[in-house]
Amino acid sequence: MSTLEIFFGSKFFVRILKLFIQNSESVFTQAEVGEKVKGKIDAISKTLRQLSRVKFIISKNTKGAKKYQLNQRFLYLPEIKKLVLKEAPMADNAVSSMLKKISEIKFAAVGGVLLGNQKGSVDLLAVSDKLNKSKFKKIIENLEAEIGQEVNFTLMDSKEFLYRFDLYDKFIMAMLEEPNMVIVNKMKLEEKEKDRRNE
Repeated sequence: MSTLEIFFGSKFFVRILKLFIQNSESVFTQAEVGEKVKGKIDAISKTLRQLSRVKFIISKNTKGAKKYQLNQRFLYLPEIKKLVLKEAPMADNAVSSMLKKISEIKFAAVGGVLLGNQKGSVDLLAVSDKLNKSKFKKIIENLEAEIGQEVNFTLMDSKEFLYRFDLYDKFIMAMLEEPNMVIVNKMKLEEKEKDRRNE
């Protein structure tokens, strides 16, 4: 459990805060919020009522459906935004654990929004030859629920990755040179890099 989850008492509460902050112009139904943050309907309903009561979000009825949107005039919005977005998603070790549990992944590195950098070229680079796509999809959905926005990811097989790595491919080099966190490394890239430099 992350520091914010302990502070606010619920990971879904934090996820909902992030969802509205990261999508300040968007409107969501209760069902859409639940789908985005992967929470149970009772917990979502309770949290939306609480946030509506303090006017952090505002509700409106559109075509018979109740929808919610961030209240841009909420008095403490700048402070809450700064607090909630300060903690990078990868501060929660659960995300790293999910990636490590997928044995088919040979290499995985995160950057961009997952490390609190909105200008990164990619948020997740994963290399695998026989990846269970449903497991990977679940990880992406959980990451998106954590940060309240879409994750920009790239998935490739080891042959393509090593080919592009050996050619100093611009995309691969940018990802590896930008601030990043290597979660899985079964490809011994450090040794390959040393060999390259000694050629």
